[in-house]
Amino acid sequence: MHKRRVNELTLHLTIKPDGPMLIKSGQEAGADPTLPQMSFVRTYHPDYPGERTIYLPGSSLKGVVRSHCERIIRTLYPNDTHACCDPLSRDSCGTRHRSMTDTAAQYKAMCLACKIFGHMVNAGHLTTRDAYPTEPLDSSPALERRNNVAIDRLSGGVAVGPFDMEVALSGEFKTRLALVNFELWQVGLLALALRDLAEGRLPLGFAKSRGLGQVTATFEQLEIAYPGHFDMGDKTEVLYGVGALAPDLIADYGYVADDHITYSKPGTPVSGSAAWGRPAVAFTSHDAIMDVFQVAVAAWARFVPQEAHPHG
Repeated sequence: MHKRRVNELTLHLTIKPDGPMLIKSGQEAGADPTLPQMSFVRTYHPDYPGERTIYLPGSSLKGVVRSHCERIIRTLYPNDTHACCDPLSRDSCGTRHRSMTDTAAQYKAMCLACKIFGHMVNAGHLTTRDAYPTEPLDSSPALERRNNVAIDRLSGGVAVGPFDMEVALSGEFKTRLALVNFELWQVGLLALALRDLAEGRLPLGFAKSRGLGQVTATFEQLEIAYPGHFDMGDKTEVLYGVGALAPDLIADYGYVADDHITYSKPGTPVSGSAAWGRPAVAFTSHDAIMDVFQVAVAAWARFVPQEAHPHG
């Protein structure tokens, strides 16, 4: 549902390397001996015009979060493509529902992951921004070169190399995630993945199996807004999903009816937001945001998708 907007969740977070990390640029060093053969992706820093910096692409972060959410879904509903399709197979949601012209029926038929992240024929409800360091990082000591070789499995000797790569060892990368027209189970599922990111269990980038990419995250601010309303009501105490705000769409889209849950601790109303027809509630500490996520996880735990059959 993209023609109307009834709720919005915006999370500001900071990602920090907990060891060497490399998001490869995909460009070779060529004949320039000063460049590493595997270099970090770079762009111009939006807050420092003309200065180049390494950064974390939003697509990389979104891909890791989606993969982890799919892993959680398949753990609960193994081999059930109605719960989680294989986006690379011919039986994915993007292929299976391509001929549908009714977008409501298309959304209703999608697997859980595609309902959040989208597929080739239906846009997702989650957006991720590129993560930039607080100050431009383009050289040491934040960046370091490391030498590597590839081993021949038969001889035990060097098959390729030596070659060098560039890794980030420090820095704070700030980004923002936004989820619109959400159901509460979607917030709970994302919360599980984001908790694992915060606690260092969700590595990013190249060579994760070799120890690279370990990161931690801190949640800075969570804001939940309800466009089209002009009073705060009980929104500082209750989290509302799309099924509670648009009951006329429940049957067409398959939303959870009366989708709401009470916060463990009330949030802070955003000053003046109701007067603009967008009442919003904010949570401004990592612990407070984790409490909200824990409440949302309870909604995910109660949720049973259509045609899914949990095991164990």
